[in-house]
Parts: sequence; C-alpha cells; structure tokens
Amino acid sequence: MSLPKILVVTTGGSISNEGDNAKSFGAVRYNAPNLLKLIPEIRQIATIELMDMMSLDSIDILPEDWLMLAEYLHDNINRYDGIVVTHGLDTMTYTASAIAFMLQNLPIPIVFAGIYKPLSESSFDARNNFVAALKVAAQADLAEVCIVNDHKIHRPALTRLLRATDARAYTTIGVPHLAEISDTFHFNFPVNPRGKRKVKFTPTLDAHVGLIVVHPGFDPDIISQYRDHNYRGFLILAYGSGCVPSHSRYSLLPAIKAATDDGIPVLVTSLAALGGAVTVRADLEKKLTASGATLIPNMLWETAWVKLMWALGQTSDYAKVLNLINTNFVHEITNPADASDKISVD
Repeated sequence: MSLPKILVVTTGGSISNEGDNAKSFGAVRYNAPNLLKLIPEIRQIATIELMDMMSLDSIDILPEDWLMLAEYLHDNINRYDGIVVTHGLDTMTYTASAIAFMLQNLPIPIVFAGIYKPLSESSFDARNNFVAALKVAAQADLAEVCIVNDHKIHRPALTRLLRATDARAYTTIGVPHLAEISDTFHFNFPVNPRGKRKVKFTPTLDAHVGLIVVHPGFDPDIISQYRDHNYRGFLILAYGSGCVPSHSRYSLLPAIKAATDDGIPVLVTSLAALGGAVTVRADLEKKLTASGATLIPNMLWETAWVKLMWALGQTSDYAKVLNLINTNFVHEITNPADASDKISVD
C-alpha cells in the first residue's frame, strides 16, 4: 500500500535553521532527500515533497506573508493527504490562527510545527516534533489547522506561547488540548474528519488593527493618533477583570465612543495571562456598552486581534464585522462548559 503524500512547507524559524550557532535566515536549508537522510524514520510514515516558501525568523513574518502562505496552501491542498508547515515559535499562533480563519472547511489537516532548536542539532526535540507533526498530517482523521508541540495537538485559536526556549512551548488555554499523540490519537473533543469538500477560502485581511494595552497613566489620545493613521479597528487589552480607566482625563470611554460612533469597532478583552472567561464589573460593563465597545470574554486576545483583521478584510459594514466577531468559526470562542478548572503550565 502506498504511503500518504505530504507537503512540507518551510517558512523559517529554528526548526529550519542549520547548526547550533546558525543565526541568519534566507538560505534554503533542506530538501526532501536531506530530510530523509537526517530523519530516516520519515520513510515509514509518508512520501514527502518540500516547498521552501520563505526563510524568515518568525518575528519578521507579516500579515502579507500570511496571505501568501494561505494562497499557496489553497492552490495545493487537493494534491496531498496532509500538509506540514514549519514555523518559528514566536509568532506561530498568529500565523496558524490567520490560516485557520482564511482556510475553512478543510479536506485534510494543515499542521504547524515549530521548535526552538534546529533539526540538525543533536537534540531530539526538533526531530521528535517534526515526526509527530508528520504523523498527524499523514495518519490522523482530522481536517483542521492545528499546532503540534510536545506530543500534543492544539487548536491554534486556543493556544498561547508560554515558554520561548522550552520543548513544551505551547499550551491550550481555557480548555484541554485537542489530543495526545502516541501510536494513536486520543481526541478530547469532536473534530472535523477528513473528507472531500470544497475549501471556504477568504484570502483578505486588513492589518490596520490597533492593539491597545491599558496601563496606569495610559493616554487616551493615543487612540486618536492611531485613527489619524487610518486604523480601522481596535482591540483593547484591559486589566484582569476587563476594566478600563473611566475617570478623569485618563478615561478611555470618550475615545472608545468617538471611534464606535464613526463605525470603527472596538473590542475589549482581558490582559489576564491565562485568559478564560472575564466577568466585567456591572457598573463598568454598562459604561463600556454605552460607549459602543464590544466585550469578548471567551476568546484569547491574540486570536481576537487576528480575527478582527480577518473580519475587516471581509466587510467594512460595522454590524457585519461585529457579527463575524461573535460567530464561532474555528473553535476560537470557548464554551464555559468545556473549561478546565486548572491550566497546566508545567
């Protein structure tokens, strides 16, 4: 019986870098024969084809690169049984979430794999994670965008980078991770299975989304300065309980109302490190609602920021943008019934 045919797309990051001290990006690092020589167990899993799309440190990957990647994946998705995308750790959740929003109703899995050490190092970390990602792409009855890390499968819209230099870099927030990887796959939630279907492809983003981090003494005039540069939406990271300053000249409420009155969506969520449901104090919730702000208590802020870019890329109609934000497309809005009592960060 023939092996599954898997496309490996490289974007850069340490997993594609070469050698202990390699710091530069831009050169082609691997081809399929090199990977087979370096990781011979691949031969038992899949037949691979490799596309060196870009060789960038993930901190240099931009929304325009997300669009280029989405276009390439869409154009090639029906030629393979699964796709693995190698990516640097720092911004992988942003890229994977953007791809999940732009490519929905998938027929096969698109698996993101990122590691803090190169494949060519003596450490087994990169090798094991790459092999695990390849197994998911080739064998799992799953047709979603996902992240593979530390023998676990994560949905990118629910995932946060908690350790920048550790094999256990990523953690699913608010609910259990999607699955464990061993000889088989043990899913904690229902998943979209493989199958012939037409991809819903929406390759448009608007990167003019301001990310506002509330802090003591934050000047609301900064929001006006963003607007002067044609920003079309804002995500405000409020204090832990979802609160923003509402008194004296540091009140954000007038600036929020001015923006929403002009049809600019303003989302408010919590800066709390581990996310989860946010209950805003009743008096402030009333003020925020009156100012036109949209509270998003059950979505990670990283995901909300990417989703607002995607929503604004689909429509300029204010009500339609908010409807998209409040619609659950890729499991990004957590159901309180599925919530974990504790988040493991071990």
